[in-house]
Amino acid sequence: MTGLLVGVDYAGGRALDESRDYAAHAEFFRSVFEIGRRYKIMNPEKMRTAYAKLMYILQDSMQPQIQDILGFELVAPLVTVYSTLEAGGALGMLSDPMIDVATRECLPRDENGREKTRREMEAEIEAKDKATEILGRKYASERITADGVRQCLYSIKDNNSFLRCNRDPIDQAIVWLDELYGKHEEMAEEKEDSKSSSEGSGDEDDDDSSSSEEEGEVKEKKSVKDRFSWNEIKRLFWQLIEVIILFFKTIFMPNAADDAANKKDRYYGGSGYTTGGNGGGGNGGNDGPPRRPMGRIQSNRSMNCPTST
Repeated sequence: MTGLLVGVDYAGGRALDESRDYAAHAEFFRSVFEIGRRYKIMNPEKMRTAYAKLMYILQDSMQPQIQDILGFELVAPLVTVYSTLEAGGALGMLSDPMIDVATRECLPRDENGREKTRREMEAEIEAKDKATEILGRKYASERITADGVRQCLYSIKDNNSFLRCNRDPIDQAIVWLDELYGKHEEMAEEKEDSKSSSEGSGDEDDDDSSSSEEEGEVKEKKSVKDRFSWNEIKRLFWQLIEVIILFFKTIFMPNAADDAANKKDRYYGGSGYTTGGNGGGGNGGNDGPPRRPMGRIQSNRSMNCPTST
């Protein structure tokens, strides 16, 4: 803990090392650990090992022996949009109709998949910025500034973007699994039902067909979670991600498909893109296109802390 203060204030950290008066810097330590916890909540892929150590430190700090040494509680409540607005007396903003305009995402396509024009995008961005400024002035007071209100709105925007990037693809993948793989199972079940009904005769055939129809109706109601294990869902999801990545690489990197085929041809052999001559192998022949290394997709995602401090 002394090292944390030294990294921010060398003189203060040196004085703390001599005096061991941690209570004098209680607010600093509480805010540092609270920001770390809040950052992990909105960025689950970050701090995979450091966060576990952070939790151990906070758990140990709640022991009576440690609290006697520190002189204060190290764990502080998380700062959220609700708590910030409540402290500033601006909770009414959460029910204001204009908050939907101020916090919505300006996406290049609408709900029907139609690509928006540049004029439409500029109009949405202008309306969004205008609504943010209006709400900032409307709910600013002595207890919370207009910048504080705007920061809460930016936090809600970050949360919406986070959910769209991490939750919506999973929901869409489950829908696709239901639509695509569910049809194959229904066809297989209908084939088995027709085969079993053809083997019977007379009234037994009628009973079997009616029972098979009832079973088919029950099976049709089953969701993808009942038909697949989570391991299979994850495997199919990553296969879908590879297809999506290849699709975007084909658009933005036209040579990506050739590079992928050349790389596969180089490592696993096969005809690849060579035609005739001595080009039967993965590395043989001179008729195919020149070999190029695979390009890397750069990740541009960067999420900020979702709430104001």
